Amino acid sequence: MPIKRITMLGRLLDVNTSRRGMLPPNAGKPCLEFVTRESKMPVDLPENQGVSSREISDFLEELYADDSLNMHNVVIARNGTIICEAYFGAHKSGVWKATFSACKSVVSIAIGMLIYEGKLKYETRLEEIFPQELKSITKQRVRNITVYDLLTMQSGMTTLEETGAMNERELFKAFINTPLSSDPGKKFYYNSTNTYVLSCIVKKVSGEGLSSYLDKRLFAPLGIKDYYWEKSAEGIEFGGWGLYISPCDFAKIGMMLAQGGTWNGKRILSKKYVQNATRKHADSNDSAYGFNYGLQMWVSKNEDQFLFNGMLGQNVWCFKRNGIVIVNNAGNDELFQQSNYFAIVNKYFDKDFPASLPRSRDDEERLEHTLKKLEISRNFVTLTQEERELYRGGALPKDAYALDGKRLVTSDKRAATVGLLPLVWQVVENNYSQGFSGLSFDIEDGKFYLTYAQKDESYRFELGFGEPKYANVYIHNTPFYIGATGCFARDEDGRRVFKIRVDFLETPCTLVLKLFYRNGYFEVKQMEMPGKPFVLDKIMNIKKDISLAPIVGGMTNIAPDDIIEYQVERMFEFKFRLEEKQI
Repeated sequence: MPIKRITMLGRLLDVNTSRRGMLPPNAGKPCLEFVTRESKMPVDLPENQGVSSREISDFLEELYADDSLNMHNVVIARNGTIICEAYFGAHKSGVWKATFSACKSVVSIAIGMLIYEGKLKYETRLEEIFPQELKSITKQRVRNITVYDLLTMQSGMTTLEETGAMNERELFKAFINTPLSSDPGKKFYYNSTNTYVLSCIVKKVSGEGLSSYLDKRLFAPLGIKDYYWEKSAEGIEFGGWGLYISPCDFAKIGMMLAQGGTWNGKRILSKKYVQNATRKHADSNDSAYGFNYGLQMWVSKNEDQFLFNGMLGQNVWCFKRNGIVIVNNAGNDELFQQSNYFAIVNKYFDKDFPASLPRSRDDEERLEHTLKKLEISRNFVTLTQEERELYRGGALPKDAYALDGKRLVTSDKRAATVGLLPLVWQVVENNYSQGFSGLSFDIEDGKFYLTYAQKDESYRFELGFGEPKYANVYIHNTPFYIGATGCFARDEDGRRVFKIRVDFLETPCTLVLKLFYRNGYFEVKQMEMPGKPFVLDKIMNIKKDISLAPIVGGMTNIAPDDIIEYQVERMFEFKFRLEEKQI
């Protein structure tokens, strides 16, 4: 395992050579054809559910003002109804989102159902479920891991975690063959492979994969039609990550739990299991600010709140005291609950609310204004209202015509690892770029198109100037639903700059290009969100784990921290000279 992680670390830090994964690229999710298939909860005015529209407006404005959060959407529900649905920039309703570890809580629901059906017990040991796989005496400690140990992240597994799991062809086999750092049930250590083993248990005990098992028992009863759960090379849903689901559909799952396991008067999950899952079972480490751990769910210190939490800002937050459920997706550098988002949410929602409030037209109009403000892409903030309306009507900026027909290429060797797909998602999907080669622009039927060329394939899509333009772009046969915007502006030195923003709407990732013209040549700068802070933290954790590994750590010459930070800086700050070529 350490050898694989060393190899992966070396490939990530090498910014001069096209990267390749440890395994073939993931099979990839299906194409999202944007259609409104969501069967949402009923929608109601906030005041009818006891919440002020003005307070919600203030809450959203505070989230919007904090650039570190990079919010994508917020859905607020109470008493089985949606009272606010907010989208930032190009993000919009109906698009499924990658949930990362937030989907662990959905795996907990499946385990709870199996326990309620009498097919599992908390104390059931892995040896009882997988007798053939665990018959070796060398697996003695692993054999004694219980379902409860896995649910509470107390299996004793620390070495095999997310980074290593992404590079394992036989992940379950790797889990049972990896030595434990402590006896099961003794110590909390957050590790997504515990959830993967729970997914394996669902398939072994029920005879169905996790998606199939939950489809009949959870998704269909809640009216959830569009979702997708990625699978490992073993054909098992990852469990601890890999679920795509829309925010409004995710809110349904949170609301079902907030209602004690019922939906529209029908019991979905045992009330006893819901109560057990949403109370503290393990003291968390210091990285989980304000939360302990329940059964694959985070639980507030006073046990009055529970949380599905995924990295980079994906959350389903449920308040027991007032019945409020808040779902958000974002694209920040957060690993657990460190961002300002948690303090802001608590400020507005950790309190009692009345059953209803008198309506206020002023407050309602204020909220409507805020929601419209959030929808203005970051690229459009420099446009006047008149310009936005003009471009939305089909007109193009004069500067766009000056770029029509231009093909700009680079021969810079540092472009070997740069691609349209942001680096974070290249790593997540094992879908690596083979190098950036240039940009070209053309106008067809009054529409402005950008072609982003890589050494192995090119991607052409329309840019919007008054509103985002949407398309499915296939990167190495995997479809990504994007919203693309463009804006001509001035930089801090007064130079004309063409800003391009590509939001990968199903993911937390955004790509930003800035194109300058100077002294007879073009220059492009490429940036990504999430970026350096998140990747640097992950790489430093890999380095730490490797250095602590028996034998291997002592034999490996690992780069000093300052060198690693310098290399990571280079991974995210691309600036290339582009030469014009005739098309």
